[in-house]
Amino acid sequence: MTAPDRSRALDHVVVVMFENRSFDNLLGRLYEPGEVPSFEDVTGKDLHNPIPPWAEGGADRGGVPYGVAPDMDTPNPDPGEEYQHLNTQLFGTIDPPDNRGVLAEQMPVLSALARGFATFDHWFCEVPSQTFTNRSFFHSGTASGYVVNMSPIGSFPVHNTAETVFDRLEAHGLTWRVYCSPPARLPFTGLIHAARLRDRFDNFHSTDRFFEDAANGSLPTYSFIEPALLYGHNDMHPPEDALFPGLSLDTPSSMLGGEALLAQLYDRA
Repeated sequence: MTAPDRSRALDHVVVVMFENRSFDNLLGRLYEPGEVPSFEDVTGKDLHNPIPPWAEGGADRGGVPYGVAPDMDTPNPDPGEEYQHLNTQLFGTIDPPDNRGVLAEQMPVLSALARGFATFDHWFCEVPSQTFTNRSFFHSGTASGYVVNMSPIGSFPVHNTAETVFDRLEAHGLTWRVYCSPPARLPFTGLIHAARLRDRFDNFHSTDRFFEDAANGSLPTYSFIEPALLYGHNDMHPPEDALFPGLSLDTPSSMLGGEALLAQLYDRA
């Protein structure tokens, strides 16, 4: 068998994953009509969130149309992200949320990167649910059957034993690190996969180390950037309650925090 040609192989892969935003909300109006040959955007479409006839107040409108976001906090409050909430939004069994608002023109960093490189306009999250489930799917292809962040208590840290991409990298002699944005101290990637990674926490660092590694040419094969998810938010999460219902240690920042982090990562890497 002929050895693969590695002349165009990637030496380093850097991934940054933000939080809980729909494609339409961020990039639904990235291009003007006809600007690119094919782009599945929101322009010229009759898009709205339906209001069921039994809802109190506004049911006569039939639905809430999308529109340009009035500020960097849209949607506010968080329209609900748990598995049950998403089923409500998909099947209309309880009041559907107001998830309107398009932010593309207000997001210069993300929009510039999307325009300059590539955009997947038909990518969907693996499970219509929360952070832990979908981040687990990203690195393991499964969430061990759990669809809510910490219900039951201990579900992910104790029982999510699925093999991870980190295990596979190590099995092939490749290196990896997870870099957490300050002021975060708890790496949620490590928490989600604690059953697998609890003895490898020396692979977890702050983004300050990422900038040092990039400057020194010592980045690992795979770098995963985790924004601040619980305190000092720069994760682009909608306002209200962040990761855990009823727990809000501070007011989540607007989208600008995530924009600033993305710009810093791109400029310095």
